[in-house]
Amino acid sequence: MPGEVFFPGETKVRPGFYYRRRNIGLPAIPGTIQGIVATLFQSSWGPLGSSVVFEDGDTLTISDQYGTDAGVDSVYEAFLGGARKVRARRVGSGGTKATENFVDTTLVPADILRIDAKYFGTRGNSLLISIVDAPVVGFKDILVYLGTRLVQAPIRFQSGAGGEAAKAAAAITASNSKWISGTEIIAGNGVLATVADVALLTGANPTVVNADYSTAATGMSSETFNELVCDSNTTAVHVLLDSYVQERRDNGKFVNLTVGEPSSVAYATRLTNSAAFNHEFTRYAITGFIGLDEVTREGFRAAARIAGMIAGSALRESITHKVVNQAVALTESLTETDIEDAINAGAVIFSLNASEQVQVEYGVNTLVTPGVEQNDGDKKIKRMRIRDNLIERVSIVNDGLVGKIDNDSDGHGIVIASARRIVDQMIADKLLRSDPEPVVKIDDNNPPAGDVANFVIEVDDVDSLEKIFVTFGFRFAPPA
Repeated sequence: MPGEVFFPGETKVRPGFYYRRRNIGLPAIPGTIQGIVATLFQSSWGPLGSSVVFEDGDTLTISDQYGTDAGVDSVYEAFLGGARKVRARRVGSGGTKATENFVDTTLVPADILRIDAKYFGTRGNSLLISIVDAPVVGFKDILVYLGTRLVQAPIRFQSGAGGEAAKAAAAITASNSKWISGTEIIAGNGVLATVADVALLTGANPTVVNADYSTAATGMSSETFNELVCDSNTTAVHVLLDSYVQERRDNGKFVNLTVGEPSSVAYATRLTNSAAFNHEFTRYAITGFIGLDEVTREGFRAAARIAGMIAGSALRESITHKVVNQAVALTESLTETDIEDAINAGAVIFSLNASEQVQVEYGVNTLVTPGVEQNDGDKKIKRMRIRDNLIERVSIVNDGLVGKIDNDSDGHGIVIASARRIVDQMIADKLLRSDPEPVVKIDDNNPPAGDVANFVIEVDDVDSLEKIFVTFGFRFAPPA
């Protein structure tokens, strides 16, 4: 039959026309996801063991999901810094859901319906429940208030025909409530008593130990994000998360960590703690600032703001001397020596520019002493982002070639061409230099063998102009 498909190396018994198709183009240049901050924090409300993604910093949406505890500020700060998306995750284990039983209308009322807060935590104790006759005859409504605010559309169920506890529980489940769940205890006489503003009680927060932060971070390992922050100012927690990020990067995920400590910690101690990380992927917020709202932001709040600023910046943009949104003053007055000591310790600090605006002094990470395979470019936040981006893009496109091309000159050419196209695109985007000429080639010291081929990519990334030196010359009078 004409037009049958053949495979490379295959022969056919019958004469005729056979075809196969192949791609003669190059793989598409992959993009990478930017602008996402992940934050780990303690709170009195919200899910445990799962993440919630926010697309913007809407106060009501975030507070309804997690409450108004201090740790939730890390979400807001990331957005104020410029993050495009925040993955939020509550840390801790255990805890108690606030709860209350509701009764029937017998002379000695029996508990027939239990209503629980949706999540473990003390915030559930602020929920008030009313069970009232609905405006529609033959129905009752469950009303849920947080303090004085009605937080859910009335949950309506049929009344008057018995079995009201079961119907109420089913209606709560069907409503997919963000606030409560319901369970029938017994049928009773089948009629729920009407009540107003009954508080849920005995909700307790989960316990939180240092290891809960690394547990929560590990739970996000399948999720995509660029920056990781937490609400802890504790060095032990920072060290745990630093180790987590190292492991994740070792497994091909280009994540960075930003942490910080408040001014209540001695400045010299903060310098020591920053330099101790000595990692190109860890940033340390050593000082803070005061916002328009007169709130002091230091420690984890400053770290979350910096992470948002980094995530929200274009790859070719440095955060050095970047003005901090809605910041009006510094939390500490530092000398020139203090500032230089911070930079030498790999810490990010805030300073004032010539217009008295709060700015980031210098976009550096905690890498103080580069290793054998590192250089001073690895100390810069911008340059690390560019280097990570190149590696990630080349990895993505070439992972799609594994097992699909031959380990010969043709296959090597495809790998080299796909990588070179990425390099050329990054040159066009002013992320890499065209001079000296980038190198993309087979590794001469490790020739291909079997199913293995080694390649070399050598490029120069573009730094920002961050130190300008000008020599002024003056004369008493022009030459005669």
